[in-house]
Amino acid sequence: MKITDVQAIRIEEEVSKIFSTSDWNDDTDTPNDDEYIELFDNASDIEEALDNLQEYIEECNGFDKEVIYYSNAMEILSEHDASLYDSMQLASEFDYDTSNLNSEILATLLISDKAVNEWHDTLRNDVEIELCCILD
Repeated sequence: MKITDVQAIRIEEEVSKIFSTSDWNDDTDTPNDDEYIELFDNASDIEEALDNLQEYIEECNGFDKEVIYYSNAMEILSEHDASLYDSMQLASEFDYDTSNLNSEILATLLISDKAVNEWHDTLRNDVEIELCCILD
């Protein structure tokens, strides 16, 4: 799937705009226009291009968020997981030992998971809509 330089620049602008309005992915590194050309050259359709974009973000640790400071962690946990059920589930999935957990780790796991979920639930669809508009 070939795209032009102009299309790559528009894609870069639109994807950056979508991520900047995100609750969880606002600081995610997205590709530059040359990298979009490479991602699309290796894709046969928009769906595969989106998979390539997701893989790129994952390889750049774009969905990995880090919470530092106890106060920030407690604010996130109290607002999004007051029972700690979800964050403890995530800690269990990643084989954390409870003796090694603290609020910062739990909050980090929680917001990283929310970033991935937001990509799957919302952002991927928004990016796909923009790609369809640009590539038509």
